[in-house]
Amino acid sequence: ALRLAQVAALGGPRRLADAASSVSRIGMRLGSEEEEAWVLEVLTWLCKHEATPELAEDEDVRRVSQWLMLIREERPEFFATGPKNRRLAARSPRKVLAAAAR
Repeated sequence: ALRLAQVAALGGPRRLADAASSVSRIGMRLGSEEEEAWVLEVLTWLCKHEATPELAEDEDVRRVSQWLMLIREERPEFFATGPKNRRLAARSPRKVLAAAAR
């Protein structure tokens, strides 16, 4: 219910909340303050790009969500440091989906 409310507040559709919430790291528990800040960044990015062809299928939303949570866990610096163009907000759905598929 929390993720549904967050996605709704961000202007995203229910299908996006349902698909993202089916990823255990997002939907099964609340994280630390830092983890929740990252979840909100992921949900914000998903809502911003939800109408793109790359995120048209729920499976793609799940794949991207899972990868974003995993990469943040394994390599916290991946999106947190470096030039602005490396931050999640600057990444296109095509590039994120391609990275998730590797």
